[in-house]
Amino acid sequence: MNSVSYDAAQRITLGMKASDCRFIMDEWLHRDAPCTLTVRRAKTKGLLCVVADINPNENPDGLYFLSWCVQHLNSRVKVDIKRL
Repeated sequence: MNSVSYDAAQRITLGMKASDCRFIMDEWLHRDAPCTLTVRRAKTKGLLCVVADINPNENPDGLYFLSWCVQHLNSRVKVDIKRL
């Protein structure tokens, strides 16, 4: 099981449907872009990947934003966390 580290740089990837991605990007703009997000097509048909490189020591707001995303999508999102 992957878990978020609060002291190491990591790449967090969220896999979601396009309609959910639009919701996330609207909220991202509303919150004045708390982290850098990259959106790309996923290998799984019909899904998009939202990728964020997060360093919690420098900018914890990005980590909080991604946590908010998972909670508000009611777990309709696939999460992958890797250390950088």
